[in-house]
Amino acid sequence: ATQAKVTMSDHSVFPAALVGADPEVDIAVLKVQPMEGYNLAPLKVGQSHSLRVGQRVFAIGNPFGLDQTLTAGIVSGLGREVQGIA
Repeated sequence: ATQAKVTMSDHSVFPAALVGADPEVDIAVLKVQPMEGYNLAPLKVGQSHSLRVGQRVFAIGNPFGLDQTLTAGIVSGLGREVQGIA
């Protein structure tokens, strides 16, 4: 799909357009188009080349249809390739 709807925590729903996706790692970037006057603040996104072991990292998503999910972790290693679980 190239179009989607995004639901905010206050239950407002806005259209969104697909900017990019990688189905192999189940990730997509959407551009949300809020109604005029709705205040959205962008998150500052880091650069992977700046990562250091010991830094805090966060993943925001909607795994398994669970709303408002945030996972936190600490970078434990760099340059590793993760093998899929069969």
